[in-house]
Amino acid sequence: MDFPTLLGVDQLTMSYTADVPALEAVTFELHQGTLHAILGADGAGKTTLMKILGGAIPTDKTTGQILLGGQPLVLRTLADGIHRGIAMVPRKIAVFDHMSVSDNLMVASWQQDRRFVTSRRATESRASDLLARWGIDLDLSASVRAMSPLQQREMMILRALAAAPQVLILDEPLAGITGQHAASQLLLAVRRLVDRGATCLYMARRPAEAMQVAQTITVLRDGAVNGTWERIQFDEVTLSAAMASQRLGDAPAIRPDDDFAERGGLFGPLSETFDRWFRPRS
Repeated sequence: MDFPTLLGVDQLTMSYTADVPALEAVTFELHQGTLHAILGADGAGKTTLMKILGGAIPTDKTTGQILLGGQPLVLRTLADGIHRGIAMVPRKIAVFDHMSVSDNLMVASWQQDRRFVTSRRATESRASDLLARWGIDLDLSASVRAMSPLQQREMMILRALAAAPQVLILDEPLAGITGQHAASQLLLAVRRLVDRGATCLYMARRPAEAMQVAQTITVLRDGAVNGTWERIQFDEVTLSAAMASQRLGDAPAIRPDDDFAERGGLFGPLSETFDRWFRPRS
């Protein structure tokens, strides 16, 4: 691939228990200006990988090496991940119902700037610029509660992009999106982001979904890489077979990721606090 390597993961290993590694010697490269899908069934290690890259799991709990822009990536907290340019969009829809669309879009950049006081005019201007930059159309005056799941997901993605990350991690972004038209619209929006210069790591568990958006697909199976394919090599049957777990039993052996994903990642635990701050007083 002609694009330079932005993120390099080399022999990354991490265990929750002594018996079964959650990730074992995971190695891949994410090239700048591309979308690289990490494809795997539930329990394959996708969310563990995302948590490490975003700082939810400190890198000193792992072995191996992560390079971002050629420099070692050492993270201890989620805030470290944000400040190093890693933005995560979690699987669960997580929005702030009692804030405006503009405020929802800017909250990540506020955290990055370490300020939560700004003028309404400046917030709306920055939000409008963000929509124009990434080619996503949202009504800044709309009620967040009345927005469709597709619009809320687009708002979450733009919120992450507001912090100008080097890497945007999308964790199963079609989760909660119903209807083929809405799903197609979201995948088109994601492809547009890459066309406009974003670098994305896309976590997926359906081969057909990954094939629609990715230039490169790496399959995780039971915590380990089971192959990497470029677009010209994509084949749904091959990818499905590569995903099939080799662990005994019907259920995945590793499922500690679900709580983080279902709480909305970084913004899930914050949402109640922000709702209290911004809830209109009667």
